[in-house]
Amino acid sequence: MRASDILAFWTAQGLELAAHEGFRFGAPEGELTGVLVCWLPTRDAIEAARRQGV
Repeated sequence: MRASDILAFWTAQGLELAAHEGFRFGAPEGELTGVLVCWLPTRDAIEAARRQGV
């Protein structure tokens, strides 16, 4: 699955992302190895996710 597939599904459901929401890193057409969903993440949380390949 690609990040663009997730966004396409989201859009097909009639949902919209706010200006501060969305994908922040990586290539939209690259294969996903993991997804991190986080509300106001800390730098430590982002670094821990990155170490785990998310």
